[in-house]
Amino acid sequence: MFEIEKGDEIWEFQRIRNVNYQIVQIENSRLPYKLFPNLKEEDISNSIQEYVQRKGYEISHYITSYTPVLINKEQSQLMSCKKGLPAMNIQNRCMLRGGTVYEYSEVIALDYSCTYITPFNKQNHSQRKQKK
Repeated sequence: MFEIEKGDEIWEFQRIRNVNYQIVQIENSRLPYKLFPNLKEEDISNSIQEYVQRKGYEISHYITSYTPVLINKEQSQLMSCKKGLPAMNIQNRCMLRGGTVYEYSEVIALDYSCTYITPFNKQNHSQRKQKK
């Protein structure tokens, strides 16, 4: 995924997100060392996207998958919640302009909901109409 060679290193870290003094997300992320050899703890404590842009990279897009899951024992201990509680597993592949993956992350989120704004794609709509 990171187009690295055998022996190349990868940064791997875990972050938690608190809302109203409760842990609601666990994020496990990986970044290729060859793109970010000077990554520091303070960098991962803030916005990864901001850090990537400060390093001169241009972010292109994300490929995101959502899968409902149940909280496992390790996650329940970290989040101080019941094992088996429903959650959302959110997997992200974060892409630079040119197609290089700069980050892969998995987020386990409690009480997850989202809203999308999706532009109307007139060309796709026209093609679907013609196939009928």
